[in-house]
Amino acid sequence: MLIHPFRAAYTTGYRLSTLLDLVKKYPDGCFEGLYISGALAATRSNVLDPNTIGYHVEGSSYNPRHPLRTKKSTKNTALLDQQLQKVKEAPPYATVTIGQLMDLLEKVEVDQNYVAQLWDLKAIRSALDVLKNRSNSDKAYLVVKRNRDLKAVRTERHGIIHGGEEQLAPTDAPTLFMYRANANANEEAVWWPQLRFPDGNYVLAFSFDW
Repeated sequence: MLIHPFRAAYTTGYRLSTLLDLVKKYPDGCFEGLYISGALAATRSNVLDPNTIGYHVEGSSYNPRHPLRTKKSTKNTALLDQQLQKVKEAPPYATVTIGQLMDLLEKVEVDQNYVAQLWDLKAIRSALDVLKNRSNSDKAYLVVKRNRDLKAVRTERHGIIHGGEEQLAPTDAPTLFMYRANANANEEAVWWPQLRFPDGNYVLAFSFDW
């Protein structure tokens, strides 16, 4: 993907809040803006419709609103069980590569009944590639927790971790929190991911129209 500087735009909701948090952290404006380009063709490359842009901001976390939890999803859950069986319950965290992190994420099916914008695997892969090239490091962290009673639908920034669990891994590299949710009366067991971007002075923007 091509990386372009982008012009921060005034937006609504979570996007405005996310950018304001970044500006508060770096009031002198010394942070790097990167645009992850997809199929979007703007009339001018530095002017984009703010209503079609999503942001991945340093230090922030994202998760699917609800993973698929039907009989159809049990095959991938079994694959993830096998893939993660040797990973110890956190703490400690495991050190993995960004490629390994993406391999896990691609086995999580998202419930299509719930709209996803920020949880876009193409955008996430591209964002992680940008960070890998930017830092010249392929390092990532993996935090695994099992036997969680996760049921409620989340927003894409609400998160599945709590009680200080964000401190289970360092913040200098991407961190994937993989939590195994128990089956309940209406839903199958499933692995529910949350991805945290590393700390740094950057924000990544991407188009919802790939």
